[in-house]
Amino acid sequence: MSSIVRRVQFTGKSTYIISLPKDWARSIGITRGSKVFIEIMPDNSLRIRPEPRVSEVKLAKIVDLGAGLDINTAMREIIAAYIAGFESFRVNFNSKTSEAARKLRSLMDAKLANVVLVDESVDSFTYKVVGPPKPLTMMDATSWLSRLVNNTFSDLLRGLRDGDIEALKLVMERDDLVDKAYLMVTRYLTKILMGEVTVDKAGISSHAEAVHYYHAFKTLERIADHLSTIASESTKILEAGGRIESSLVKFLEELSQILRTVTEALVDLDVETARSTALQIEILKTKLGQLLMATESLNKDARHITIITSIGRLLGYSLDLAEIVFDIKTVKTVSEALYE
Repeated sequence: MSSIVRRVQFTGKSTYIISLPKDWARSIGITRGSKVFIEIMPDNSLRIRPEPRVSEVKLAKIVDLGAGLDINTAMREIIAAYIAGFESFRVNFNSKTSEAARKLRSLMDAKLANVVLVDESVDSFTYKVVGPPKPLTMMDATSWLSRLVNNTFSDLLRGLRDGDIEALKLVMERDDLVDKAYLMVTRYLTKILMGEVTVDKAGISSHAEAVHYYHAFKTLERIADHLSTIASESTKILEAGGRIESSLVKFLEELSQILRTVTEALVDLDVETARSTALQIEILKTKLGQLLMATESLNKDARHITIITSIGRLLGYSLDLAEIVFDIKTVKTVSEALYE
């Protein structure tokens, strides 16, 4: 990394100026009248970057199902490109892979937000991201995902209490909505880290916080996955003429309230609430172990064991959220101390 020294000059009545290195300016296309963005970093240094040339960069992901790529791998590649900021996704296929292409389209419709089909032929289709990403602070994004997850939990409990299979199926369908939200906010988070969105607009004090917010987003998405698993296994039990153990429902009711509390603490960065909630989760872990032993001793339906396993994951992820509150708050404290 080269170091260049410039002497500060004074112009007008209140403006300090320095000249930009000519080679650097030329290398990134800065000319007279160009805009540059200056960002004050937590250590009081300045970050200077050119105006993002978003309109000039057309990132297109091409996936070829005809080359033997399986659907799941293709979807993983598309999701990676979506998060990274690609604007369009073209899928090529042939007569032998047309059914795979149809299934991939269904997955893309279910998982990707703000995309539309813009082109289609007998051997390809293309999706395009429409509109700029919605400006979000990290608090807004966390609040949105938390609300989706907590509402999903409420629907799960309603389905379990009433034996309502349709309500449980709704929980499974809503998992796709959470996935869409997760991918959208992660795509936005990538833009923050790439410098297209400043930390001020993101509502964070430094880029270091972004790492922990990604952990929070991923944890909330995983929680939704396990709520869907519980709904799926419970549906199978009910359809087979069985019933859901009341002890499991009561446990989930208690866990639902704890999750709601810890997500509120995450949005507000309330360390005291996160600390007390973490202690409650540790107590619930012990109770869950006792519940598992009781269920196994009664030779209950194996699906109950699967449900309890997912509940254990929910407890672990809830504890992760409490710990993320500590992480973000600590990073914010350090950043603010450096800035001052």
